[in-house]
Order: sequence, then C-alpha cells, then structure tokens
Amino acid sequence: MTKVGIGIAAVIAAICFLVPSLASAAACDYWQGGSVGDWSTAANWTGGVPMSTTDVCLDNSHTNGSYTVDIDTYNPALVANSISINGSAGNLITLDILGTGGGVQVGNTLTLSNQDDGSGVGPNGAINLGSITGTNPSIGQPGAIVVTAGTLVNQGTITAESTSEEGQSNSLNGSFDNEGTLNLTWNLGSTFGTWTNSGTIDVAAGQTLTLDPASDSSSFTQTGGTIANDGSFMQNGGTFVASGGTATGNDLLFDSATMDLAGTGSGSFHIEGVGTLGSNVGAGYTLWTSGIPGYTHGTLTANSALTNSGTLEFGSLDGTHGTLTIPSGTFTNDGTMTFENTANGPDGLNGALVNNASVSAPNSVQGTGAIINSGSFSLTAGATFAATSYSQGAGGTLSLAITGGGAPVVPELQLTGAAQLAGKLSVGTTGTATGTFPVISDSGGTGAFASTTFSGEYYSVAYTSSGVSLTGPAAAPNPTPNPAPVLHIGKISGGTGKLTVRISCAGTSGKCSSASVKAAVTEHFKKGKLTAVSASKKSRTKQVTIASGSVTVAAGATKTLTLTPNGTGKALLAKYGKLSTEVTVSAGGKQLAKSKVTVHKAAKKHKKKKKKK
Repeated sequence: MTKVGIGIAAVIAAICFLVPSLASAAACDYWQGGSVGDWSTAANWTGGVPMSTTDVCLDNSHTNGSYTVDIDTYNPALVANSISINGSAGNLITLDILGTGGGVQVGNTLTLSNQDDGSGVGPNGAINLGSITGTNPSIGQPGAIVVTAGTLVNQGTITAESTSEEGQSNSLNGSFDNEGTLNLTWNLGSTFGTWTNSGTIDVAAGQTLTLDPASDSSSFTQTGGTIANDGSFMQNGGTFVASGGTATGNDLLFDSATMDLAGTGSGSFHIEGVGTLGSNVGAGYTLWTSGIPGYTHGTLTANSALTNSGTLEFGSLDGTHGTLTIPSGTFTNDGTMTFENTANGPDGLNGALVNNASVSAPNSVQGTGAIINSGSFSLTAGATFAATSYSQGAGGTLSLAITGGGAPVVPELQLTGAAQLAGKLSVGTTGTATGTFPVISDSGGTGAFASTTFSGEYYSVAYTSSGVSLTGPAAAPNPTPNPAPVLHIGKISGGTGKLTVRISCAGTSGKCSSASVKAAVTEHFKKGKLTAVSASKKSRTKQVTIASGSVTVAAGATKTLTLTPNGTGKALLAKYGKLSTEVTVSAGGKQLAKSKVTVHKAAKKHKKKKKKK
C-alpha cells in the first residue's frame, strides 16, 4: 500500500470512529420553541415531537435564556427515552406537566423508558406536576411521570402543585434519586421501585406523599438531607433505610414495611399495623408501633439478634396495642423502651430481652418475655407485666408503684417461670396500702434484692416459694451509720528522677489510715562482678530501698504522692541510667498494692558560658 493509500485509510478510520458520537449527539431532541411553548408542537423541537426512543434535551444549546415547556393539551402518547433539563448559569428551564380542562378534565403522564438514563433534572432545571403556571391557568388536574426503567435523578426542583378539588394526586412512579428538592404543595403518589433521598423532601401541611412498592424489593433510602413532613408521609410495604439525614415535623408513617434504622441521622417513625425491624436502631431514631383505632393493633417483629440504642414505643393513647415479638435470638435494649397503651387491653412482649438501659410500662404488658435486667425496669401503679421469666443482675433496679386505698389485688410482675433476683428493688407508694400483698409471683425463684428503698410508706419484704410480698406499713429501720472510709490505690507511675502514686479515700467523713510507700531494687553479684553498688560477694543479692514516703488522705479526697530517689537511689541511677523498681503501698500493716515501674536518670542541666568581653 502506498503512503497515499495509508493516509486515505486513516481518514476513513477516523470518520468511522467519529460516527457513533455524532449519531449519539444527533439522537438528542433539543427544544427550539422559545420562552414558552407546547410539547406537542413538532416545530418546537429539532427532531420533532419526542418518541419513546428519543432523548429529550431541554437546555440552552438551541434556545437562550430561561423558558417553560408546557404539556397542557391531552396527549396519551407523551413519551421519551430519557430527559435532561438544565439551563446554563442564571437560566431556569421548567417543564410543566399539566392536564386539559373543559368538559372533560384529564391529567397528562410523561413516560420515560430510561434505557439511557440521561441527566434528569439539573440544578437549573425544574418540573411542575399539575402546575397552573402554564399557558392555560384554568387547568387543575394532576400531572404524572412514569419511569419504566433506570432512575430519574433530580438535582433541581420538582413540585407537585395541582389545585384540583377532586382529591386526586400527582404521580411519580418508578425509581427516583432526589439530590435536589421535591416540594409537595399538593398530594403526590408513587408506585416506587428504588427511591433515594439526599436532598430535601418538603410535604406541606394537609398534603400527603404516598409510597406503594412496585415489588417486595422496593426500597426508600435516606442517605442524607431532610424529610420535612408537615403533612403526611406514608409508605405501605417495602423497606425503609435511614442511614443519615433528618426527618422533621410529623412522624413518618409505615405499614407492612421493613425498618432499617441503623444510621447516624435522626427522625421519628410510626408503624401503623405490622412492621419488621431489619437492623439495629441508631441513637437518634424513635420507632413507634401501634394500630389503627377501630381497625387493627400493631406488631413489630425483630427476626434476629438486634440492639436498640434509640427509642422504642409500643401502643398508643388512642387505645391500640403495640407488641414486640422476638422469634429467635436476643433483643438488647441500650436505649429506651416504653409500653404506653392506656386502654382496651395490654401491649405485648414475646421473646428474649436483655435490658441494659430503661424499660418502662405505664400500661399492662403480657406475653412470653424472658427478661434479663441490668438497667432500670419500671412499672406504673396499676400496671401488670406478665412474662415467662425475670432475671436481675447486681446492677439492675426493679421499680414498682403502689397506690393506697387497700392492698393491690394482683402482683405487678407476674411470671409463669422463675425469678432470679439481685440488685435493687425500689417501691414508690401513694397513700397507704395495708396488709400483706404479693408484688412478684413466680414458680420458685432464687436470690434476693441486695437493697430495697421506699418512697412514701415503708414495708417489710418477704421471699416465698411463690414470689415476693410486702407487709405494712411498717416502721422504717434505723439508718445505717456511715461506713469507715476506705483507701483506694490508683495509678503508680515511674518517671525521670521521680515516681508518683495516686491515692484516694472513699467515704463521707473522717480520714483514711496513713499510706506508706516504698520503692526498692534488688542488686545482683554475677560472675565475679558487682552489678550494683552495695551487694557483696557473700550475699550475692541485696534489696535496697531507693525512695519512700507516706501520706494521709481525707474522706472523699484524692492526692498524688511524689517520691524522689534517696542517696542510694541517686547513685544507682548515676551508674545505670535507669532502674526497674518494685513499689509497694501499705496501710495499717497491710499491703494494699504492688507494681513495677521504671525510674530514669534526670538529664544534667548545662550552664551557659559567659562570653568574654
């Protein structure tokens, strides 16, 4: 092949290489209809009215400035493959998806097949659904977008603002990624696939965002941003994931949904009916489970070993129950749990619960709960808690409340199995309940509370084979005298030219015995050579005290004792540079602590020589 032939081949190859990008650019149907125009007018587009294979581009490449594209005549074939809406700096481009008025009012729907996602709505773009700002301001029917594949991305503003008085909703169906603002000044519904929010979703007062899953795998994930819910946010099924961001205003409502609230954000969520907890609950989240009055009660199911670090609430003041069911594994509470239904029967707890923080029951609870308590477990006067078993550790507190006017008819804590008791019992009384009455019933418990405190009347406590009972009112016992203060030895540290010992005295009055501290080293004689300054060939080893001192600490106080080496200690440091020394602390003839630390030789200070004049 000649050089000319090679050149022609190269040109042809270059042209072939460029053809796909030229074709791709030509595939975009650009708006050229001026500042205001109708979607259905062919002359307004560089490629005619968009079709299902068309990538629609609303930008400033063919029309300058800000402009609005209206869809305000009935068009059942309103379609595109993808859409890109974004003006250049300072220019806002708006798509109004309206309806048609007159004798028959019909809303329009734009269907996006989104095989190529396009860029969606850019920062200088907007979509109005049901807007009345177009060329036909009398229209009040809603608008809709349907995304059949891919995801519609919003970095600008999408507003649902129909003024219809017929209770209809605008729609945004399919998968949606909101990185900008979604405003609801009118109702919006969605049969959703995957929704993601890192921007702002603003639901105005009196309006509703309704999310109905397209399949069991449908999910709404908030990774950041804000859901400002002054109206009603309702998700019926699918999964809700809160990994970040905030939810403000009214509680977000759910039914038949799986809740994943392990994130670091904040918000309040309300399950009306049935729900599943699919993750731990982060510290910033509140999850409330109840029913719908006159229709159903609420159930939250935790299908694996999970931990609550936030707030869980069960039941409601309107009389519907809330139940936590734990089919397998153990549910751990490191936050707050409240059973608060006040009418129409008890709330419920079924399964194994470990409480390390706070569980309270203003209302009665029933179920097969197996409870291990090392935190606070509180029952309100008149409330009963029925469970299989109750085990309380040394750090736990069981708080009961009794209202006077006669002894309680039934025990407050009712167990079908055994109680294992330790820790603290706290009893608060209002008025005077007289006689002997049970407060815990079980089938043969073990242990006893280490301490019992009463506010109001005082009662004597008895442990029987069937539970725990109180008798009274009784005279309070004589107060226990203040215990003698006790020494506690803290950190023992070495250092440069010194060592320190931190000593505290626990108590409320008086002072602790004087604490004596001694630091010693053991010298060795090895292979005919002395390895220290005072050992001899005869003794081979010798223990030498290199520092000592004493201190007296008052009750409730802490002191740090600093010891500096004595003459022998200084000589050893001078020879070896550092010493591994054993420190013992004693008081009243009893050794309290022993530790090995290292003391280093202090660096020499060099005087500056005066310059000769």
